[in-house]
Amino acid sequence: MTAQVHVVLVVVLLALSAGSMVAVPRGQVLDTYLRSTIGLSASDVRRVHTGQVVATLLDGRDGREVVTFGAVRIQRSPNDVLAYLQSTDALRQGAAVEQLGVIPMPASPKAFAEFVLPERSLSGVASCRVDHCELQLPAWAIERFRTQVAPRSPARDAEAAQVMRTVAWETLQQYLRGGYRALAPYVDRDTPLAPSEEYARLLGSTEYLPAPLTALRHSLNGFPKRPARGVEDRFFWTVVDFGMKPTFRLSHMATASGPALDDPSGRLAGAVAALQLLATHYFTSTLEWHFVVRDPDDPSATYLYHLARSWSPGLGGFRGRLLRFTVRSRSRDGVEGYMAYTKRTLEGMEDGEWGMEDGGWRTP
Repeated sequence: MTAQVHVVLVVVLLALSAGSMVAVPRGQVLDTYLRSTIGLSASDVRRVHTGQVVATLLDGRDGREVVTFGAVRIQRSPNDVLAYLQSTDALRQGAAVEQLGVIPMPASPKAFAEFVLPERSLSGVASCRVDHCELQLPAWAIERFRTQVAPRSPARDAEAAQVMRTVAWETLQQYLRGGYRALAPYVDRDTPLAPSEEYARLLGSTEYLPAPLTALRHSLNGFPKRPARGVEDRFFWTVVDFGMKPTFRLSHMATASGPALDDPSGRLAGAVAALQLLATHYFTSTLEWHFVVRDPDDPSATYLYHLARSWSPGLGGFRGRLLRFTVRSRSRDGVEGYMAYTKRTLEGMEDGEWGMEDGGWRTP
């Protein structure tokens, strides 16, 4: 082979190589996170790129931590998706949410005025005692039910609902004063369980996160004493029913954008974290994340990732292992349904149908 021919071949090979590199969608740079960190298969990643919902279960601690992840590509801009995630409609999460209340600041007890204790929860109120209660509650809350609800009174249901409103209000006040460290342990079973221990662990870790999110994690970890610039706080309550027991949940939602994201890659357009302050069933702690990821090939499209980490003491031991499959399966199905609902809702709206109103999404 002559030197001239060799040079020509090298030039041709370089041109072909460059051409193949150009042909690779830039969106594939996102695959490293989905493949390496989350562990999705190549076929699942392709499904995400084509707009299909992919939901999976990840490894959790000690068998009692349920970790779910979901991903989908949405034909909406990152700004639209981030605005939607802070909306009332997004908090409803489809048909699973039976009741919803957004808490205006400064907060007042009126924020819980519309809450109604689900009928299936009333049966456990009469026999509620420390170390034995069908509702998941701290000791001071259990004492309120014991002393302020008359089991045989015709007004029992109304009394129980009022006590629960008071419990929710005082829990919120504790959190606003001292953050998650001020949340009292649950004592509805033999071993007290403090949500603060799990939150300290989760907020100190970047496991499964697509970026460090240092400012957002530190803001939640130090709340209310160390607010981070670029992080916006909201509070809300829901009654959620995924087919087991309807559960009252009180949550703190923190949204980060711009420099507060601490994302060296620049892929994230926003991140939303929801930290559970109180839940009457199942999970003693839950930290949910939404990641709004830019599509590098299409500025009018967005990749939405959802990560939820929940701790359930009831999943330990022999009985817990039997229940674990059902809880994990329904948790994964719930994420899949929520992501599909979010995609349908956003893509079903016409341009101009949305706008910001009172800090949230306005729907016609």
